[in-house]
Amino acid sequence: MSLEEIITYGDSIFVDGLISFAINSIGLIVLGVLLKGFISKSLKKIISEENKSNSSFYIKVLNSLIYGVIIFLILSEIKPLKKIGSAVLGASSILAVVVGLAAQETLGNFVSGVILAIYQPFKIGDVIIIKEKNLSGTVTTIGFRHTIIRTPENTNIMVPNSVMNSAIIENRKTEIESYRNSLTINISYDSDLDKAKDIIKNNILSHPLLIDGRSLTQDKNMTPMINIYCTNLNEYSIELKARFYTKDFGSGFEMCSDLRQSILKEFDSNNISVPHPKTIVKHE
Repeated sequence: MSLEEIITYGDSIFVDGLISFAINSIGLIVLGVLLKGFISKSLKKIISEENKSNSSFYIKVLNSLIYGVIIFLILSEIKPLKKIGSAVLGASSILAVVVGLAAQETLGNFVSGVILAIYQPFKIGDVIIIKEKNLSGTVTTIGFRHTIIRTPENTNIMVPNSVMNSAIIENRKTEIESYRNSLTINISYDSDLDKAKDIIKNNILSHPLLIDGRSLTQDKNMTPMINIYCTNLNEYSIELKARFYTKDFGSGFEMCSDLRQSILKEFDSNNISVPHPKTIVKHE
């Protein structure tokens, strides 16, 4: 059989002819390989190290779907199989709509997970705060459907990726090598203001978790390492605020706790009082 006869025979079998069938088939196969690689890389970014054992399952399922669609599209170019393919496509479309409606939330979480993997607003180990949900903690898992956050109470909370993608998130662990803390202390008006500021300053400077957060320019200009500010004159108290640096949020939390205790003890020994509500009852 000559080449011309083969092409003529192929035109009678394939919808758009033998040559078009061959070109389309090669193009679909190449597209499938590229799509498979993209999905595999995306899933490996989304799924945490703790769930790597599940990643192969997700990848196999998606790869099977990709190959199934490619095979169906190739076979639909063959005239004897076109009617069968159209019937299967119609049934598949109805099934896809039903499954899509049933799994709308799951698909939304998956898409949100892909977006989080691409933009990476937070990573495993970051301390984040979702103020609108009154939620804070350390990110331990960024999974296929949800993100797991370990709270300060050492409990795990699973948050859907769609929520994580739409929420306003404060990330307290950044690439900066220091974290600025604020400590607020109130003293009474009859207390020695200068003495109170010295006590607060000395306690901060002597704490082992303190780091020097000044820039080189500030250090050269002899900028004080610790500044104590009078931030408010309340009805019954003077509000003092100190700012200092630690290596991260966790160290700052621990240091603030230690300072409140040590400063209060030193205030007591120096007759500096922390105001609190008092009720005077008169007996007639």
